[in-house]
Amino acid sequence: MTHLKSLFFILVMILSGYGVFAQNKADLTVTKIEQPVWTDTDSTMIVVEVKNIGSAVSEPGNLKIWDLDISVKEAKKIGVSRRDLWIFEENNEYSEDGSFDYDENWEKNIEIPSLKSNETYRVAIYLQHWVYDPNCEIGTFIDSGDVVKESDEENNKLYFYEGG
Repeated sequence: MTHLKSLFFILVMILSGYGVFAQNKADLTVTKIEQPVWTDTDSTMIVVEVKNIGSAVSEPGNLKIWDLDISVKEAKKIGVSRRDLWIFEENNEYSEDGSFDYDENWEKNIEIPSLKSNETYRVAIYLQHWVYDPNCEIGTFIDSGDVVKESDEENNKLYFYEGG
């Protein structure tokens, strides 16, 4: 009988290693950053879409959105295509004081509610200045405080960049 218990224990360990007994988890990701628009209220509106692509309900989380002020070297690290590197190269030309562009630096933190599996949440962020000066570079990071226990912690960032 002890052999059967040992075999059962080994089988459980093997199956749990392959995820057969894995717990369901949430997985928040930023799925879209819409092109910023100038509104009739004299502000820039940026709409960001967050989705829970996991199999469980998420805890509420934080969405950080900011002016992405980086060098060409850093742009390459985040996966900017060779075709779009000119945006960051142009910003480097303005880098007299260590910043890489001369538009206004900004950052917003938005509380995202709990999301069901496959639920999408859209949020609009308003800034009192135009973000294309000369180009637009935006970074987003969902669950920046690492509050939500997710099935994939590596898909929480998304970037938007476009020439002005």
